[in-house]
Amino acid sequence: MTNSELFIEIDGLCKSYKQIKAVDHLSFKVFEGDIYGFLGPNGAGKSTTIRMILSLITPDEGTVKLFGKDLAYNRYQTLSQIGSLIEKPDFYKYLSARENLEILGKISNVRHLKKKIDEVLELVGLFDRGNSKVKTYSQGMKQRLGIAQSILHDPKLIVLDEPANGLDPQGQKEMRELIHAINKEKGITILLSSHILNEVEMTANRMVIINKGKNVVEGHVQDLLNESDMNVSFFINDTHLAQQKIKESAWIDQLIEYDEYKLLFKLQHHQIAELNRFMVNSDFEINAIKPLRSLEDYFIKLTGDDHIN
Repeated sequence: MTNSELFIEIDGLCKSYKQIKAVDHLSFKVFEGDIYGFLGPNGAGKSTTIRMILSLITPDEGTVKLFGKDLAYNRYQTLSQIGSLIEKPDFYKYLSARENLEILGKISNVRHLKKKIDEVLELVGLFDRGNSKVKTYSQGMKQRLGIAQSILHDPKLIVLDEPANGLDPQGQKEMRELIHAINKEKGITILLSSHILNEVEMTANRMVIINKGKNVVEGHVQDLLNESDMNVSFFINDTHLAQQKIKESAWIDQLIEYDEYKLLFKLQHHQIAELNRFMVNSDFEINAIKPLRSLEDYFIKLTGDDHIN
């Protein structure tokens, strides 16, 4: 899908709570078809911004436009085209997933409700457990049911606030795959709020990073991340011999530390393949390569700030 129509346009958004400026003249744009990463550390102003986008709280300054219309004057028309999953989804635990979705569907006047419930449960991988009570669900299943709930009325846009929060690695992987499926198969644009850089890197195509309520950087994910250094561990069969070989090469300037299991380098994205080629040509057996890039490291590079709130 071509990025053309503006689905979200945030311009000069501000929100304060007494002396605390939670959102400070924030601006960014989300286009049709995006999986847009809304990235920042805890306390950066992400949740406050999302609540203003969903008209749960009112901005002190600035505007929110959804689908080209000012939210302040088109609240019902615009919000009817949006689904959301904010924090942990809340359900009637002693009812089944189907019963929970039926209640929501009737409130939202969803047509052909039974068919729609079957469709969304199938998409999120809960069709076989649709008649089970929600109290028997794992956290990952509840999160997926929350996604089903957010897309039941066929929205054009969904807003997901930390959807992988509290999930184990397998649950995080399933959530990423589900987000991609919703975007590709259903054609739904997604605003994905997270404080985990790696999650956004593997999921989103565009992103904004905010800190202390302000826009730090915005752009295409790969373009932005390729500019930043990252720590990369090379797990090889003989680290002692490899360390000696590295000392004789230009790669010594990138070597941070090593132990009996791995060599740790600070590299730019394009250098990973180059170093891998060097290792292979030096006859070392590479068992694994693990990039380690943290949100904090990226912020320090962008802002020079060594303390992230």
